[in-house]
Parts: sequence; C-alpha cells; structure tokens
Amino acid sequence: MKRKFPFGWIAVCLIGILVGAIFTRYVSDYSKLNFFQFTIGNLIIISVIIICILVVNFIKKASINSDKKAFHSFGLPAGTVRATLALLLIVFFILFAFYAVQFEVEAKNERLVENILTTLATLVISAVSFYFGVKATEQGSEIATRIWGESKKRNDNEYLIDPKIIQEALSQHKDDWIKEYECRDIRLGKKQTEDGQINMDCLVFLVDNKKGPSSLEESSTNSIPSIVRFDYQGKTYSIPTDVRIYSEFGGKLSVSLNTPTLKLFENLHPDAQKGIIREFIQYNGYDLVKQFPEIQGISDFKKIINGTQHEYYSIQFKVAIKNPDLKTIDKIPPFFDYEGSNGVKYMIPSDVIEEGLIEEAVWTGKDLTTKCLGLSVSRRDANDTGTIGLKVFWKEKYYLMTCCHVLFKNEIDLNPDRTFFKENAIDIISPGTVDMDGNKYQMIGKLEAGWYDSFLDIALAELIDPAKLTNIPHQKKKEVAGIKDINSERDQGTVVKMYGRTSHEKEGRIVDYSQLVVKITNRKSIMRELLVCDFKSEKGDSGAVVIESSTNKIIGILVARSDAYSYVIKIRKILNLLEFDDELKPWIS
Repeated sequence: MKRKFPFGWIAVCLIGILVGAIFTRYVSDYSKLNFFQFTIGNLIIISVIIICILVVNFIKKASINSDKKAFHSFGLPAGTVRATLALLLIVFFILFAFYAVQFEVEAKNERLVENILTTLATLVISAVSFYFGVKATEQGSEIATRIWGESKKRNDNEYLIDPKIIQEALSQHKDDWIKEYECRDIRLGKKQTEDGQINMDCLVFLVDNKKGPSSLEESSTNSIPSIVRFDYQGKTYSIPTDVRIYSEFGGKLSVSLNTPTLKLFENLHPDAQKGIIREFIQYNGYDLVKQFPEIQGISDFKKIINGTQHEYYSIQFKVAIKNPDLKTIDKIPPFFDYEGSNGVKYMIPSDVIEEGLIEEAVWTGKDLTTKCLGLSVSRRDANDTGTIGLKVFWKEKYYLMTCCHVLFKNEIDLNPDRTFFKENAIDIISPGTVDMDGNKYQMIGKLEAGWYDSFLDIALAELIDPAKLTNIPHQKKKEVAGIKDINSERDQGTVVKMYGRTSHEKEGRIVDYSQLVVKITNRKSIMRELLVCDFKSEKGDSGAVVIESSTNKIIGILVARSDAYSYVIKIRKILNLLEFDDELKPWIS
C-alpha cells in the first residue's frame, strides 16, 4: 500500500513550535530561558496538541461506531462517558503544561530537573490514566449492555409463550372458553397491534361483528382478558389474547376445491415447503382433527400421484382405511389456501394415505398367550399390561418409566385434567396381571405420577429396590445408555430397535421425525411431534424403549402402533418437560 507523506503531523509540529515560542515569549521571561528550557516547553505544547487530536479522533470514531440506542455506564448513551473522560483529561494535560512552563528559571539546576521529571511523570500518569479509564469504561459499558440486554430479553419473554403450550391450552379449554366468553371460535395466531402483526403467538378470540352479542363493542368481548392463565406441568403460563372479527380472520379453514396453479409452492426449496406445511399444521392441526374426524395423522410428505412420488411436498393425512365412502375422503380438499407468517399466500397440496388404525399398544389379555416374562408391567388392580421402558433418576429417587395409558388407563378415561399423582400407593407388579403364572408375581414399585397430553404419555412408579433392576435389554449384553436426539430430516433413515413385552426385539427405520398423530382408543387423543418408525409393534409393547441400533443410545418411548408403523415420544422431550436428571438407567429385564 502506498504511504502518504505525513503533512498533517509536520503541520502539528510546526504549529506546536510556533505556539510554544509565543507562549514562552509572553508568559515567561524569554531572555532567561536557555535552549534546553525552550525545547522542553515546545515539546510539552506539541505533546498536548497531539494528545488533543488523538482524543478528538477517538471520540469521533467511538461516536460513529457506537449503538446510539444502547445503554452504557451510568445510563448514558454510547460514547458519552468516554468523551467526558477524554475532555477532562485534555484539561488536565493543559493545566500541567502551564505548570511546567512556569517553573522558576532562577532556581538551581536541581529544581529544574525536578520540574522536568515532574512534568514527564505527570504526562505518563495522565496517559496511563486515560488508557485504563477508557478500558474501564468500555468494560463497564459491556457489562451494562449485557445486563440491560438480558433484562430486556427477560421482559420480552414474559409474554412469549411457546405455541405448543397454547395448543395444549386450546385442546383442554377451548370449548369452555367459547362458552364463557361467548365467542365464535378461538385459534392460535399472531398478536395484532395498530402498527400491524407482531411476532407474538397468542390466543385469538373470534367474534361475529362489531355490534350485538359476541362482538367487539359489547361486554361479552370486553370481558375477554388481555391474558389468560394456564396451568401445565406444574407451571402457570400467562398467554396473551387478541380479539378479531370472525369473517376477517377467515372463518373456517380456507380450502380450494378446484385445481389451482402450484407454481408458487412448487418453486420453493424443499426445506421451505416443509417449513410452510409444519407451520400450517402447528396453527391448524387441532381444527383439522375436529373438521375431519376420520384422520389419525398429519405430517409433511412428498406428494404421491398414481403411485409416483413427486419432488414437492404435501400435507399428508393418514386414515385407517382409504375408502372412498369415508366422509373424510370426500371432505379433504386437494389444496389448502394458507397465508404463511411471511405474509405470502400459498396453495398447499394435500394427500390421503391408508395406515391402519393407530391405537395404544396396551395388552388387555384377550388375544395373546403369556410372553416375555419380566418385560411386562401393570398395576396389581388392573388388567392392562405394558412394557417396562426405563429406569430413571428423578428428585433423588429411582423410578420405573412406562406409558401413562398403561398405569392410568381408567383415570385417563374419566379425568379431563390428564395429569395424575398418587393418592394411594398402588402396587406395581411384574410380570403384569395377564402374564402371571397363577399368583406368582413380583411387586417392584409404587405408583407415583402420570402425564397424558399432546406431548407426553408417561408414567412413573417409585422402585422398591433399584439394585435388583438391570439396565441391559432382554437377552443382550450391552447397556442401553446415552441420548440420541432426532430433530431433522437428516435423521430419517436412522436404524432403530425396540424391546417390547410382546414383540420382543424389533428393528426398523425412522421415516418421520415430527408428526401429529391421533390415537384411537376409548377416546380420541392428539399427540404432536412423534417419531414414526416402520417396524410393526404389538399390543403390550407400550412403554418400550427405542434405541439407535448402532450406538445403543436412547431415542424414545413407544406410545402407539398401527398396522404398518410404530409411534415414539422423543426422549429429549420427556427429559425437558419433566426436568429429569440426565442420568438415565434403562431397565429392560
């Protein structure tokens, strides 16, 4: 790089010499100053000018590069503290420059040396003070910014609720809220302000019009609170609300019965297509299940036409039997109109496939002889038998984990809260009641708690003697240990194994990593974000652990089955929602 001639610094030196000469001529007795004294005076003045220029340049750059909106030390804007400090130091330098030039020329040489040393020491101390002052201010600014940023983030997040929590609130309380607040419908949506839509998920209460019952102006909607409280998994969430006109929000799901152009959707990158479909399912999954009651699964999958798989994705609806006479087949349109969170409207294709009935894989003892003694588990007072899944360490105790519908089946049918805790210490036995040989069984634990909702189907029983339980799968030598997270499409195809009470060992692959599933038993239960595996499980396998074949790492717990697929809760979701310790000790023996 070509270097420029330092005209500026030469000019500074010349100006400094000139100012020094004038200063020493009129302020001091010029005739009594020798050459050495005159040179020292000029150097002091030049130093002050150079320092002033550097400080001013520093202030200028700091001001340009700083974030004007950020808060720094003492609550002042960026650069203010540093600028104030720098200006004070400039004044400090000038005052000492005056002092240095005004020394007594008649004094002895020792006094002259003292003054010179004092001046130099003052300059060094001032420069060091300036440097460390700026550094301290910068660090203080960073700390203040970090504290303020965390505080702001904390305040913002007070009203940022995970849409999964809002969906769960809808699944539990939607009908009650519609009656209580006399509105037409309640949806999951984005908060609207006078400035437009903001990135905040909320409950959207839909009313008919601006006048009359269930309107924006009448007391019915005025009673809709700005937030609603929702208790879930031992925590209380404050969910923000919004009120919209039913017709303006779109009423029912917008569908297209004709065949529109797919160019806009087809031209998206496959990842973008899946993102739009998953967003659609997240916001409309609950309503889709109510609108089309025969469907039992919704996911994103490549469109299949006449047996040929196309390159673009579709909303795939799964039914037990693909029969044209079914109401669902007649009603599900070929396309759904959907406006994404990016403000763009898409026509998303749909597809319907046959999967067989999805049901909980719990054994009732009607169709199968005794198998796999030691794998089965049940309550002593019930005939529902499932599989022992994991041995977990939670709240300083060891527990057996299986499915909630295995140990709380009757309570699930009766209790709408779907979260259960022990009232009486009910005995948990293995083998289960239908697998007992006469009256031979082993009492292994006491029923503790169960969780049954859109994300969990898990129960715990406190173990009586944890030391007697193994952490090795049935007829295997290698321990099941560690966690394998399945979160993206790259995990599809992962080879997995399941160890169940009825099916023993089954191997297959993950074919979907996040699916909405409707389980059909005595009630209809919606579960979200389940893994779908292509091995076939049987009744009695509910609660079985599913692991990665190559590593023996835990992937999840089996909760449902169909004729072709098995459905698994991700182990990471269980750990996060129930706040387990990371120490997992499977017991499959």
